[in-house]
Formats: sequence, C-alpha cells, structure tokens
Amino acid sequence: MSVFFSKSLFVILAFLGVLSVCLTPVSAETELTGPGTLNNVGEYYRLTKDISASGTAFTITADNVTLDLNEHTVTYDTSSGGNGVKISANRAIVKNGTIIQGNGKSSHSPVVYLSNGSGNELHHLILKPTGVKCYGISGRRNAEIHHVYIESHTTTSCDRGDGIAAIQLEGGSGSGDIHDIHDNILVNGHTGVVLIGGSQTTKVYNNLIQPKRRPGCKAPYGIGLSSKIHNVKVYNNQIISDNGRGIILDGWYQGAPEGASGNYIHDNRIDVQYSERATGGYYVENSVYGIRDRYSSGNNTFENNVIMTANGVDGRIRAFYVGSDSTDPLMTNILIQNNTIISRALDTSVPYGAFVFFWDYAQEITCINNNYYTDGTLQRNGNVDDLTFTGNNVLNPIPVTPIAPTALTIRKFLNSYLLKWNNNFEAGVFEYVVYRDGQKLPISPRGGTFYVDVDVGGTHTYSISALTLSGTEGPRCAEVSTTTAKNGWWREPSGGGEPGDAPSSPKRLIIIDE
Repeated sequence: MSVFFSKSLFVILAFLGVLSVCLTPVSAETELTGPGTLNNVGEYYRLTKDISASGTAFTITADNVTLDLNEHTVTYDTSSGGNGVKISANRAIVKNGTIIQGNGKSSHSPVVYLSNGSGNELHHLILKPTGVKCYGISGRRNAEIHHVYIESHTTTSCDRGDGIAAIQLEGGSGSGDIHDIHDNILVNGHTGVVLIGGSQTTKVYNNLIQPKRRPGCKAPYGIGLSSKIHNVKVYNNQIISDNGRGIILDGWYQGAPEGASGNYIHDNRIDVQYSERATGGYYVENSVYGIRDRYSSGNNTFENNVIMTANGVDGRIRAFYVGSDSTDPLMTNILIQNNTIISRALDTSVPYGAFVFFWDYAQEITCINNNYYTDGTLQRNGNVDDLTFTGNNVLNPIPVTPIAPTALTIRKFLNSYLLKWNNNFEAGVFEYVVYRDGQKLPISPRGGTFYVDVDVGGTHTYSISALTLSGTEGPRCAEVSTTTAKNGWWREPSGGGEPGDAPSSPKRLIIIDE
C-alpha cells in the first residue's frame, strides 16, 4: 500500500505522535528544480520541471537514493562534458523521464554513467546520446537496466576501429558482476549491448535491438560478449538490422578461465545483413555473421534461435561462425542444436556463396537437429576435430499465402515510432514487410516483430504484411496512425500488463511499506 506525505507533513505528524506504529519508516523527499548532487542517504528526489545543465545534470553520491524524473526532460552537456546522471553509490534508482545530450556534445560523455557502487537500477527512461563516442549507459558492477529506450545519434572517428554501444558494462575487480538487462529498446547505435571483461553472471533478455553500423567501425553487433565472459544467458531478444550483425562471443584470451565459457544463447530472433558497402576508414569489412563464437574456451550452447543472414554487398555470409583466427586447442565443447537458419547471398556477382556453418581451429563441436535454408554452399567443417553433424534438415519453401499480421501497435519515443505486432505461426512465414503511408519502406523485410522508424516525426500511417520463405506476400493488416501513438513510457505498469503501459495508480511521492 502507498501512503502520500510531504516531507514537512511527515515531520509534523511524527512529532504529534499520530502516525500508526505499524507504518514502516519513510525516506525523506526533496523536490528538484535544477541540477545538483544528490548526497542524502535514502532520499527520494523528485524533479518538478524540465531542466538543462552545462555539464553533468545529477551526481548521486549517497546510497539508497531514488531519482524520479517525474516525466520531465533533462538536457545535459549544453556546453561542456559531463553526464545526464553519474552514479557513485549503491542501490540508486533512476526512473521515469527523458535525458538528452545537448549541443556541447562532448566526447565520452555517456547519458548515464555507473561510476562506482553496485545494485543500481535504471528503468522507464528515454535516453538520447548525440556526442562523439558517447554511450547511452556505461559503467560497471551489478546493475539492473530495464524498460529503457536508447536512441543513439553518436558519431565516432573509428580511430581504433571501435563502434559505440547503447549499453556497455565492464567487469569489476571483485568476484564478478551480476547484471540484469531486459525489456529495453535499443536503436540506431553501432552496437546494442556489450559486456566487457570480468567474470559476469548476467542475463540479457526480452530486448528489441535495431543497430546500425557506423562506416569504417568494427563489430556492429546487436549483443557482444567480450573478454573473460562466463555464464551469461542471452535469450528472447530480437536483433534486426540492415547494416549490422547479430551476437558475438569474443573471448580474446584462449583457454579456461580466460576465454568466454559457460554461456547459453537461446530463443533469440536474429535478422541481419549489409545493404551498404563499407569503404575507407579503419575497418573495411563486409562479411555478415548471425552468431559468432570466437576465441572462447568453449562450453557454450546455442539453441532454439531463428537466424536469418543476407548480404547485398558481398557474398561472405556465416549464420554461425565458430572458431578462432589461430590454432586454439582449448576451444572445445560447443553445442549448436534446434536452431532455424536462413542464409542468402543477395549479391550473386560475388563468388563466395552463403556459408551456413563455418569453423576453424575448434574441437568437440556438436551440431544437431537444426533446420536450414541456403542459396549458397553449406560449409560445415573447416579445421575442426571431433565434429558431430547429425539430424540437420533442409528447409523447403512452402507455397502458401499468409494471413495478415495481427495486433499492430504504435508508440512514440522522441521523434521516432515503435511498431510491434504478433508473430504469424504459419509454416514458412519468417519475415514481414513494413508500409508507411501506403508505400513499402526501403528496408529489408523484418525477420522479427518490431520496427522503429527513426527520427521521422509528422503524421503517418503504418501497416504490415507477412512474407513466406518462397517470397509470397500476404495481405496487409489494418493501418495504425501516429495520431493514436502513446508517447513514451513513464511509470512501471501496476499489476503487470504490457511493458510501457501507464499504471492506473496516481503518481507516488513518498512510498511507505511498498
């Protein structure tokens, strides 16, 4: 049950002795009207208006602080470097608002920076980084991040080949990190989620990721696990990109306990390709991967994923790439099972073909009971020892006309629109076509059930049709209009419900016995 008091009223009632002894102690509340340092332990800070800051807007230095942005917009870095929120404490909560990087656009100025501490939580936020090499969220040590929309408009020189992630978390020096990253929407960034270094027992799930490669930069992945990553579970994510890749496990250090190991990648939906050729820059590379396990020490499992790869600028396509660039005898015990794999070479003038599986310098690989379709060459064995390859079946296109997709919804974030719809369950239906104002968008068919039309604004209508593997398109669903779009997400749903829906309860000021 929630009870509402102002700070002064609580003090008066407590002095008069009229508070019931059954009520639990309540944290104090402070209203915020401008930037500042939040340094009172256990304080509930509530923003009362939109604000801007020349550098950092808020710095949290005390434990158990809640920063409620109260549906307002914070603009930081209007003239100098800083962060929207910098957290140097434990168990801080930041929620319910929009944070945008301003015209200063200083380099390395992430919107939210987890500088120190653990047990921090970020949720129901809209973040927009715009500077040079600026992350949406970066930092370390034990965080839960959920229901956060990050739309990246960052630039990068790619002087070291590095792209910029919407969320990047680094391992700490202790016994390990436990991150819980779920139900986020990450769009327009070079990479979605990146975990770097340190033993991490982490879950990454239910995220919608729509990355976009920055020309000349390395590794445009939806999700990347890099350097000594162990026991990470990645599941129920959708990664869709016309210029990107899917999921990478990149251990960099061979052999246990150095290389990535014990990771479980399952029930993800990946549809990635390149439609624009990379030229110049630090990293001129145009091959597409759905899932890549590289330099690991093994014991990684990949199952029940739907992986669609295509390439319109180069023939190098590997739905799965398991192996290293040099001999690594400790990369062992990789299990690939019950996946659906579709790999197509859109540029048939390049004689590489479409590789469904490709391995180098790995051993004890088990690849069983997968369904696959390719218009190129199936390469199932590079320099691999002890390969088990059984029960894998070729998919055949089914000549059926699909029904119209159902439950198309629309929501506005910043100046962009999120479309979501239900999956068609007809055999042979793997993709969807998106129409804006009655015209097919110049994007590839979506291999998932969402699309974010970035930075479009204005009034538009959208509809969706389903597409079979044989190329048969079904009827479009009923149109939805931007005039009906709910604006962002603000407060967590009460009693469950669809993520992003507003709760029926009123705004909370002070929480007692919650």
